Formats: sequence, C-alpha cells, structure tokens
Amino acid sequence: MMADAHHPDSTRCGSCGASESELQSPLLQCTKCKLAKYCSRACQKKEWKSHKPMCEIWANMNDNPEGLRELMSMGQNKAPDPDDEARKEQLKATAKSMREMGRSDTPILCVSHTKYGPVFPGQPTPEGVPGNFGLKQAAVLEYLKGPSAVDSGKRGNMKGELAYMRFYEGITIDDESRAEWLKFLSDAEHKVDAEHTVGILGTLATIYRQRGSLKQCEEVLNVQDDVFVSYKKSIEGEAKMFYGESGVEKSIWCCDTLRMKSNNIRFNLYMQTGRYEECMALYREMMHYELKYDIPYEEQLFLFMVPTVLKKRPTRAVIDSLTDKELMRLIMKPVEMEGGINARLNVDGEKQKVALSNCAMCNKVEDAMRQFKSCPRCDSAVYCSRECQKRDWKKHKKVCNSR
Repeated sequence: MMADAHHPDSTRCGSCGASESELQSPLLQCTKCKLAKYCSRACQKKEWKSHKPMCEIWANMNDNPEGLRELMSMGQNKAPDPDDEARKEQLKATAKSMREMGRSDTPILCVSHTKYGPVFPGQPTPEGVPGNFGLKQAAVLEYLKGPSAVDSGKRGNMKGELAYMRFYEGITIDDESRAEWLKFLSDAEHKVDAEHTVGILGTLATIYRQRGSLKQCEEVLNVQDDVFVSYKKSIEGEAKMFYGESGVEKSIWCCDTLRMKSNNIRFNLYMQTGRYEECMALYREMMHYELKYDIPYEEQLFLFMVPTVLKKRPTRAVIDSLTDKELMRLIMKPVEMEGGINARLNVDGEKQKVALSNCAMCNKVEDAMRQFKSCPRCDSAVYCSRECQKRDWKKHKKVCNSR
C-alpha cells in the first residue's frame, strides 16, 4: 500500500504501508521533513523520488517562516470554478460576443424562457414570474460578460455592480417580493435562473467585502443563503422530473462549488471582523468540499493546513474529529503571521480595485462602480451628470488633451 506523497501517513511506512503494530517496532522518521516515516532505509530509498518534491516543502515549512508563508498563499486567488474547461470556453466566447456588440452599439435583448412562458423586454410579464424580472435579465447580461474577477485578477464581471445591486434590491424590496422570487427559483425549470442569482449575489457580496462595506456584504450573503435553498430544491426537482440523481451530478457539483465560494466570502468577512469562533464550522465544511472533489494540493485553500499545522493526514474521519482547539489553531495561523489577516487578504489592494469614483465637479460619490460616465476624450475625469461635465469643461479642457 503506497502512501499519498502529498499527505504522508505518519502511522505507516511511506513506501510499503506497514504499520508500527505490524512491525512491532517504531518507524524511522525522515530527517529532513520530519513528517514521512519508513520501516527501513531500503523503503525510504525506494520512495525518495516520489517523496522528494513534498519533502522540500515540508522542510521549508519547518525551518523557514517563509515556507509557511508560501503555503498560506496557496490557492488564495485560485478558488475552484464551477465550470469545466468546455463551459469556460463557451462563457468566454459569449462574453467576447457581448462586448463586441456593446462596442458596436448593437442592442442586446435578453429573452428568458420560463415555466410560465417567455419574458421579453418591454412586454407584460407572465403570471407566476416576478414582476421585476427585468432586473435579473439586466444583471445576467452583465454577469455573463465576465471573465470572473477571481480568475482574471481584474474587475472582470464586477463591473456590473450597478445591475447586481438593483437586482438585489428588487428581490429584497419587501417580504412579498422576496417570497415570490424564492418560490420562482425553487422550480426545476428555473434551475439556471437560481444558479445565476446565486452567482450574481456572490459577486456583489465579494465587491462589498473587498470595499470594506462588511455589513452590506453580510446582508447579501444572508439573502444568498435563502436562494441556495431554492437552488437545491430546483436541482432535486430536476432529478425527479428528468434525469434521476445520477443525471444531476454536474448540477450538484456546481451548487457545491458556488456554496464553497460563498462560504469563503463569509469566512473572510468573519476573519476581517475578528469573529473567529464563527469561522470553525465554515472551515470544516470547506475542507470537506476540497476532500470530496479531490482539489489538487497546490490549489487547496484550507485542507492543506491539516498536515501543515497539525501534522495529520487530511481524511474525512480526521476532519470530523478535529477539536475546536485544533480548528482554532488552523484559523489563527494566518492572523499570527506578519501583517496578519489583512496582509493575507490584500485588503488595501482589494479596496483599490473596487473603489468608487467621485464626480470631478461636485465631488458626489457614485453608488456603484461605473455608474458615472467618464470624459470621452481623456477617459480620466468622471462626472455624475451631463450638467456637471458642462460646468467643469472650462477648467477641464486645459488638461483634457494632455492626459
């Protein structure tokens, strides 16, 4: 039985798999990483080629704080994506086409097919469809322009903040509207609508967290939690109506991955506000996700910390048996490092990326990114209205062409 090269089992030989009880003698420890163990020198030599890459990492972790810092950054900007490669390419092609149409002033109309009939812009909404469904259509158009801000390292589909904010407000305008949306999204025929809504709210929550609007972030996440319930109901309905449980595995994977991203946003929110005890259940759930979907070691956000900090093999049983004290050790590790959690999350850099603009004339702050229009000549000065742009022109034209 071969041990996993990424996560050596300290109770068995890393080569032949023999246990101490079977050998009736203690295992020999790797003198470099002090984690892998072997029953003999021969087994250690046999396994060295496989063990060597990870041995270097473990050794750096033990002897050099920078080694742990490198591990702590693993996967920080590589959150697992719910789409496989083929779907990613399809989304990229869709986003490219929409951007090209936008540049050519080609009108983009969003026609949605629902259980109650098609929804056309400017036409009466079919009975059973939320009356402000157009807000979702506008938000989806922005959401699909992509690419994901996490994947691109830029604003990406965060640029649609204004449309997302209006859709969120449309859902939560009153209890009746909220109930109507949740009922609509729980239907099997509206699964894609539920998926888009979860993604849009997650993007909006990310924007708010990065900007430091933490109360707004948590409010959006709470609404997203309700939508997740509807999303899961739509998948369950889809399984009963069309495919059976085996036919909705991809939908379950997508839902689980979006939930993982949502948990990660909430986890970062709690870390920023010092609510460390509330992080424990989230941390355990996210480790289970990474284990369930066999996320590569170098892309893991949480699971890799179990062998790194606790020197334990990350199995389902181990994750379930971790004590509160052990979970807190994992949670507090980045806080204890130089710069603390704000350095790890790059809080200052995130704020800059999602910063709001001020009107160059009246200094009014926009409600969402790209709400104000920039000067078409220099694309630098930003104005809240045509009137402010006209009033500022005499002063602005002196520097407009030089930018």
